Amino acid sequence: MRFRRSTILLFWTPAVLAALALPNLATAHVKWFAPYDSSAEPLALQHVLSPAFWLILAALCAIMAIALYVEQTDAGPWTIRQLNNATHGLKPKLDTMMRAGAAVFLVCLWVLGGVILTPELKTESAWVPWMQMAMAASLFWRRTMVFCGAGIIFLWGYAASKYGLFHLLDYPLFLAVAAYLIITGLPKNRAYPYRFDILRWGAAVTLMWASIEKFAYPEWSFPVLERYPALALGLEHRNFMTLAGLVEFALAFALVCTPVLRRGSALFLAIVFAAAVILFGKIDAIGHMMIIYVLIMIVVDDRSFEIRPRAAFLTPCLIASLASTTLLYYGLQASFYGDQPSSSVTASDLDEAPNKKHMVNKSVKLPVGIQVPRVSIAELERTDGEWILHMAVENFSFSQVCTAEAQPTIHGHAHIHINGKKVMTAMTPVVNLGSLTPGVYELRVSLQLPDHRTLIGPDGNPIEAAMSFDAAT
Repeated sequence: MRFRRSTILLFWTPAVLAALALPNLATAHVKWFAPYDSSAEPLALQHVLSPAFWLILAALCAIMAIALYVEQTDAGPWTIRQLNNATHGLKPKLDTMMRAGAAVFLVCLWVLGGVILTPELKTESAWVPWMQMAMAASLFWRRTMVFCGAGIIFLWGYAASKYGLFHLLDYPLFLAVAAYLIITGLPKNRAYPYRFDILRWGAAVTLMWASIEKFAYPEWSFPVLERYPALALGLEHRNFMTLAGLVEFALAFALVCTPVLRRGSALFLAIVFAAAVILFGKIDAIGHMMIIYVLIMIVVDDRSFEIRPRAAFLTPCLIASLASTTLLYYGLQASFYGDQPSSSVTASDLDEAPNKKHMVNKSVKLPVGIQVPRVSIAELERTDGEWILHMAVENFSFSQVCTAEAQPTIHGHAHIHINGKKVMTAMTPVVNLGSLTPGVYELRVSLQLPDHRTLIGPDGNPIEAAMSFDAAT
């Protein structure tokens, strides 16, 4: 097929548009900067699968199918040559770059202090930073890289024991990095040629999993979008999170596709994460450091696989991957945090640190004589199509993170229920409920301790407030 400028223009137009638009989609990993609650029930799938969801998904499938089709013309080899020319100096240094990147990351964790692997995985254990420094030092010699890889696996498991396995499923990239370090540190073995593929798949799975969170828990990002309204591109917040989640999933899926798709996707994602650092600062830089290194590795890796799938097959594969990842996310969330029978415990438990696995969805009855917390619905207003709930509390303070440990003072968060179904966790007295279809709704808010136990007043009733409202008005 004759090489034509029009073919190049057709191939690069979606890429240029994506490069211009994606920095606007750059939002930091929300768990590092806003309240979150992994045990809260995710947005029901019937609400996730909105008209906006299907429209965005159809557009992304069309763009990727066109890009794959054009890659198989003369535009594909031309683009690969340009990428190879731009990155040829880095290819012999990929292993050194990954070792140096891992070392810098671990030293940054040591300097930051009090975190295990990512900013929200906090710890007070004094040995963790020093282990991180020792792991960084082990990367100076190839034979001791195995120690660093084993250390990352240990820290991942340690974090899982403190924060729950479901939470750590956000970070399979660290297991991929650990596997890479171990394989590279050992004498040449059968897995050695596949070490970069392990990193690439680790990045893809990590980003695909994280993208589901954006439309399963869109309210987690609302405080960030309210702080930086330009990020939403003028869209309604829930629709924007659907857009951000689907775009991220499509780009992550592209990391396991053909050479131009995967290298182009890695380049765009690296730009996005770098743009987010400019906005969110050094915490975001440290948190995203390892995945940026891996994405750069994918851009540089010039191996070409003789796989030429038909463009028509790409859309079913993308949709099947999205469906299976979504169902797996919802299924595992339900299995880890499904409802348990509620039962009261003594008020002395306020001074103890119960095991979260046994205390989720249980309650604490406050004794007579204590200053009993109160909650009321101060205002429910509609702004730009979204419903904003204002709560007023007495003898209670909102905490910004959910922990597995109880506290001696009465503070925590509120659970928001609409029509008897829990829809979100409120870490602040003002929350965005998003848009609602016209109809009459029953709204109920209840006060919870940080470990999710419901507060029960001395009279035996939950400390809560309720009201009915018509979303059409």
